[in-house]
Amino acid sequence: MGEGPVASLRMRRALVAKYSEVAAGTFLVGRQLVAGGYADGVAPMEAIIEKEPSAFAAGAELLRDYDWRRNERELATHWPRRFVERCRRGCAPHSQTDSLKTLGHAWRA
Repeated sequence: MGEGPVASLRMRRALVAKYSEVAAGTFLVGRQLVAGGYADGVAPMEAIIEKEPSAFAAGAELLRDYDWRRNERELATHWPRRFVERCRRGCAPHSQTDSLKTLGHAWRA
């Protein structure tokens, strides 16, 4: 008790190692790392949002914010552009008028 995010991350990583086929677990680990500013969460997050279209909006938002905080403006603008491209191709899970936050709501915990 009292370890907070460190214990949470350790527990999530153990679950992902055991149940690697569960996309939501990988997303949660990636989300915790990216939101915490850790670069080792970027690759898993990128991989899961490519694999799970319904996770794209929430993951792209996390990656955009991560890049923005690191003052990587070009990378930060990459994710909204990718989102718009996916909407135009019809790959988004909802209509084109939905926002990143609305689309990603199902992948937030």
